[in-house]
Amino acid sequence: MAGLGDVFKNALEVVKLKDDAIGKVAKDESATGMTVVLVAVVSLVVAVIGYFMSMFVLGALGSAFGLPGLGAAAGMGIIQVVFAPIGAIIGLFIMTGIFFLSCLVLGGKGKYMEMFRPLGHAYVLQLISWIPIVSFVVAIWNIVVMVKVFKVVHQFTTGRAFVAWLIPVLVLMVFAIVLVVIMGAAFFGTLASMGGTEALSGLATYMR
Repeated sequence: MAGLGDVFKNALEVVKLKDDAIGKVAKDESATGMTVVLVAVVSLVVAVIGYFMSMFVLGALGSAFGLPGLGAAAGMGIIQVVFAPIGAIIGLFIMTGIFFLSCLVLGGKGKYMEMFRPLGHAYVLQLISWIPIVSFVVAIWNIVVMVKVFKVVHQFTTGRAFVAWLIPVLVLMVFAIVLVVIMGAAFFGTLASMGGTEALSGLATYMR
């Protein structure tokens, strides 16, 4: 089994969109364990960086405005750091499953774990995602890498690989819009049942 250093090297080749590297990682069954380790390490590092950044900001605000509760915030931050690797690994499994189904619908020939491994290696991009300006570039490049992985693993054209990425995104967007509409309808329906104008007046008074 390759060491963590070798895994990072392979990850860099994956995010450089090298077909050979993506194909090699996808087919290497022995790389599954180190893929999980890589995701855990990267997510832990990012969580620790985020923790210290948030503590710095909260400390500055606390000194400037005398805000209380920084101890509780620090405690929550530590909890987030501890659970970050678990959440990242579970999230990768779920994300891979969603996009795998999309690829199957479009006639994909690859296997689930053949997608999981290179997508997990691409997680190395998160190491610079905390930088404000760079984060946008990372988000865009992450999409590019995912499309490339779909193309290599499932022997797609670039267009079909992009559609495989786009389908779940559109479905989630529609679901989010429908959810917002339902919640909005329920909210205003509740206001109407409470007396409409009187309820809005009471809400306005409460928010003052």
